[in-house]
Amino acid sequence: MRTAAAAIAFLILTSTVWGAEGPQRKRIVMYKGEQLVVTTEGSIATVTAPAGTNDGANQIVRYVFDQYGRNIALQALKVGEVKLLVENTDSQIGEIAHVIVTDKPTSDRYRYVVGALTGIQGIASEDIHVAGDQVIVTGNVYSVPDLSRCSVLETQKMAAPAPPPRKPRNAPAPLPKILCMAHLSSGAPAIYPQLGYIPAVSLQINETASAMSGGPTTGMEGSSSWAGIVRLGDIPVLTLTSPDRVQLIARAARFAKKLDRSVVEWKKQAESNRVYPTTFNARLVAGTYEIGMTWKYDQGTRGEALIGLTPEELQQASVRSGGGSDRLIQWWSGILQDAFRLYYLATRPSRTLSSAGQGPLLPLYQNALRLSGSNFERSNAPVALARSYFSIKSATGKDPFENLLTQPPADFQPGPITQ
Repeated sequence: MRTAAAAIAFLILTSTVWGAEGPQRKRIVMYKGEQLVVTTEGSIATVTAPAGTNDGANQIVRYVFDQYGRNIALQALKVGEVKLLVENTDSQIGEIAHVIVTDKPTSDRYRYVVGALTGIQGIASEDIHVAGDQVIVTGNVYSVPDLSRCSVLETQKMAAPAPPPRKPRNAPAPLPKILCMAHLSSGAPAIYPQLGYIPAVSLQINETASAMSGGPTTGMEGSSSWAGIVRLGDIPVLTLTSPDRVQLIARAARFAKKLDRSVVEWKKQAESNRVYPTTFNARLVAGTYEIGMTWKYDQGTRGEALIGLTPEELQQASVRSGGGSDRLIQWWSGILQDAFRLYYLATRPSRTLSSAGQGPLLPLYQNALRLSGSNFERSNAPVALARSYFSIKSATGKDPFENLLTQPPADFQPGPITQ
């Protein structure tokens, strides 16, 4: 059993690498009490953890390394996470092993998901995250069947572990949640429109190492910040940043799942009822900015608040946008509104336009019209917009929405925010 687990750990550790500059960043997930031997890529001079993160009562992982060898023996002592800095014999930090210790059911679920998604192009082990009791899948997939293969994990039952033989009356703990937040690439439908396209709600998680003057900061190799970007189809609709990985992933995933759930409910009701109007609004409630989705059908009103953000959480993005939090949160609600209008109503964006009638989402719409001719309607809008996005990105060589969330038009004037 330990040999199989060690093999999985070796695969995960050696295949998870971010960035070309600075130390290689790798991740390994363990459960409390587990022992593993992992292998590094270079010869080890020493292994350390940032001060105060793995000491005394705070010790999460006990480790023993083979000096001048390539093996590190790990023993998970308590739930938590720590970064181990591997200094090579050239006196440089060559690798950073991000060790996440969780409970055994969550660890089992994580490995189950890694195994279930093996072979799907675009999803690697670094795209599968553990945050609390949740396992969250990000990354890119290139076909609707691959996206479905990921999505089915949310409801698929994993065989529960048998109770310990000496305590047959103990029931297994509830299994943690799985969320599929992978992004469906627009590349496949751009080339083969008949394959279809689903404007799925997706989540992208980025880790940024501490840096100065564009390069890694010596002595702070274990420090980093985290960012989450939520997209509807190819359009980014929200970004969050935090030094706390678990908090960041949990918050971003909660918003993404709420948005996905609301869109699914809207689609079901739109099939049998006249749904009007559908709005995304921002408001300030007790010092917290909320973005909500609401719609009316028959005699009822449905919808929910998707997220609440404090001014402190918006500060970094507000500074980058050159405006205040009121303006930024209304810009984001406008992007959500127009992204929804494009993908689900096949209508022209309106709330992200400047006073001159221009806006960052307008070229996507205009190019979709050109590619589909007069046949741009609800049934084919997702494929037409995917083809439009792909052609614009291919022509320019960059993501046309790279700075969408933090660069509203200079004359964007949303008016006073609702309180």
